[in-house]
Amino acid sequence: MDSFVSINPLARKRTLSSHRRGGGRNSISGEAVVVDLGDGKYLFALLKGYSHETAIKAFADSIPEPTNRAQSIKTYNALERLRATRQPQLPLYPTLVTFDDVDDPASVVKVDPIDLAAAFGAGYQLSYISTALTEHAGTAGSIGSLLNWLGPYPEPKLSPATGATSDIPFSRRVSYGDFRKE
Repeated sequence: MDSFVSINPLARKRTLSSHRRGGGRNSISGEAVVVDLGDGKYLFALLKGYSHETAIKAFADSIPEPTNRAQSIKTYNALERLRATRQPQLPLYPTLVTFDDVDDPASVVKVDPIDLAAAFGAGYQLSYISTALTEHAGTAGSIGSLLNWLGPYPEPKLSPATGATSDIPFSRRVSYGDFRKE
C-alpha cells in the first residue's frame, strides 16, 4: 500500500507578528507540523527558516514583495489579514526531518522531500505541501507530548558540541526552537 503525505506547515499554531521599532524585527511563533506515518514513524516540518519573507514568496500572487521600508509595513499588514492556502514549490518547502528514535534528539535525520522512501521505506512519497494563512490558532502541545525532551525556547541544539569545525552532525544544526517557538 502506498502512503502519500501532505503537510500544511502553517496550519498549526503559528503566529506571524511584525514588530517595528528602530531596526525592527519579524517573528514567527508556533509549532512544527508532525505527521504520524504509523509504525512509530514521524515526519516533522520544521519552523526552521520560515519567516514573513517565506510567506510573502509563497503568497506572491496576493501580496507584493516590498522594495522599501514603507512598503514592507504595508506588505506585513496585508500578510496578517490574508486568509489563503497555497501549494508552494520545492524551494519554499520547510525543512523536513525524522528521528531514528524520537526519544533521542541526536538521532534527527534530514528528509529529502523528493525521496521520502529513503527515510521511511518503499511506498512513501510526498504528495504535496500546503501553506495556509488562517485566523485559527491550531493545536498546541502535540510536539511536546511526542518529543518529551523538548525544552523551552530559547533552546540548545539537539546534540552536544563536538568541537569539530567540519563534518558537523546534522543534529548540531537543528535546535529546539525549530520545533516550537513561543
